[in-house]
Amino acid sequence: MPSPHFDRDKPGLGGLPKRHALAPFLAGIAQRPAGSGAAGLEAAVLPCPGCLNLRGNPEDARFLEAAQQSLGMPLPLAANRFIEGTHRTFWLGPDEWLVVAGASADATDAADAAALAARLRENLAGQAHSLVDLTGGLVALRLSGPRVRDLLAKGCTLDFHPRVCRAGQCAQTSLAKASVLIATLDEAPTFELFVRASFADYLALWLDRAGREYGLQFRWQGPPANA
Repeated sequence: MPSPHFDRDKPGLGGLPKRHALAPFLAGIAQRPAGSGAAGLEAAVLPCPGCLNLRGNPEDARFLEAAQQSLGMPLPLAANRFIEGTHRTFWLGPDEWLVVAGASADATDAADAAALAARLRENLAGQAHSLVDLTGGLVALRLSGPRVRDLLAKGCTLDFHPRVCRAGQCAQTSLAKASVLIATLDEAPTFELFVRASFADYLALWLDRAGREYGLQFRWQGPPANA
């Protein structure tokens, strides 16, 4: 049975930022011998996303217009959906969204989030809303591979069958008792997970063990720390 390991042969692994919440975890598993056999699953550790929590009245046309003007795209109003465009916005509740600055998880940072937050505050001035910068407080993981639905089903009660779990959907739930936001990126399938930084190490350890039978491999997907 292959053992999950940190794939050291791919670019950027040596440049993992030391302040990333999963740096100690990845450094630890990098010391293991590479597992035998082909990997059935991959867990890509993404750069810390530039994230904002936005709340407002979805029935207020002024709020929606100001948000769209700031984001360059509309907020998703349908439950448990997300939209990708200039930025990525995830529906969390009837009046709450997670906004990830940048068009992709590989190109987001604190500066993007700060600039976006300033634009939102300016355009929403005088309107009832809440805006909180969560940058540094969340860790993002991208899971892919033919058995990823089976892995998630080990620790989550959501139905991940492709008939009901489609690309473009997201949900706040618990995975191995850790609160997460899970988004279905495509039908491959590929899932993106957002978890609080304080729970990231615990969740990575759980994935490490739960993914052992599937040949799970971890890798750093981001620029070197000095780039």
